[in-house]
Amino acid sequence: MTEPNQQNSDPKPPRGEHWGWRIANLTVLVVVAAVTGIMSWRTNKSMESLRPRVAEETLRRENLVNSKRDAYYEAIGVMSRYMAATAEYADNPKRVPPGKTTAPTEAEVNAAKAKLVLYTDDPRVVSQFDSLLVESNNLIRTFGQFIQLAREDMGYATCSLPGTYKYIFLRH
Repeated sequence: MTEPNQQNSDPKPPRGEHWGWRIANLTVLVVVAAVTGIMSWRTNKSMESLRPRVAEETLRRENLVNSKRDAYYEAIGVMSRYMAATAEYADNPKRVPPGKTTAPTEAEVNAAKAKLVLYTDDPRVVSQFDSLLVESNNLIRTFGQFIQLAREDMGYATCSLPGTYKYIFLRH
């Protein structure tokens, strides 16, 4: 048993003193919540200001990719018409009759080349285009190499297209 004069080992704080600790803890909690709220608001506000720039950059990249693709389509069209209209090459066993297709004009060829120069990141693409239209002895192989380089420049998977590409000649 304990004697009445003996004090307990756990002294109780005087009345009202425990409220001081609660107020201090509450104050710290309010300050932490306020700082967290302000930081969250600033982060959201800065993210909102970045959204238009991110959207603008994405649109710019999409437009570049679409323009690059269109330049390749135009160049392939010009090259195909040139190959179909050219009667003097060994790769064409059936030789398209004169007047059946129209060869591209100098303006069309140079416009296609200018678009390639403007949009391609690989100088070999323009070189292959020139090679096919100016100095190639093997038009179909050069055409296949051009398509392969275009695929690489556009970021498509590589394949062994130049060796296996076959130009289709129709009988008229």
